[in-house]
Amino acid sequence: HDDDDDDNDDWDQMFQSLKSFFIETDSTLVPSVYPKDYKLAAWVTQQREEYADTCSSNSISSSINNSTINGTSEKERRMEALNELGFVWILPEKKLEWDAFYSELLNFREEHGHCEVPLWYSPNPRLGSWLFAHQMQYSLYVTAGDDEQPSSSSLTKLHVKLLQDAGVSWHHHPQTR
Repeated sequence: HDDDDDDNDDWDQMFQSLKSFFIETDSTLVPSVYPKDYKLAAWVTQQREEYADTCSSNSISSSINNSTINGTSEKERRMEALNELGFVWILPEKKLEWDAFYSELLNFREEHGHCEVPLWYSPNPRLGSWLFAHQMQYSLYVTAGDDEQPSSSSLTKLHVKLLQDAGVSWHHHPQTR
């Protein structure tokens, strides 16, 4: 193996991890902090950064690997594979905000050993409100079943999975202090 082959193998392996994540969550929006697979979170971020570099240089073959197969660069092949999976190249602001709260929740769990954030948690008062809102949305989410996201709930299958993986109790009533 030369370096290009190793790079292709690594990329293909991470792409398979992303496909598995997609199968589990119906989404390619891996959180920027994802304890289950930190390497996947970093890899997804790297793909977006390389895409931004490509767009800013206006040359699809500017970075990674300039080798071509049947007239298609490796970079183009990779971008096409990600596009076919529904990869989101530019993150909406709401996603970035959700990731920030999720990261704070993981920090809270690390410090306290649970995810029962008080409604008025003084180090981050918005965290308790954010979690409580998600717990309220969960009851709307479960009434629709697995195959559809109810229009009355802002929760997605991805959010439910990530919050459950973090250890969130859906029936928790936040403490007022």
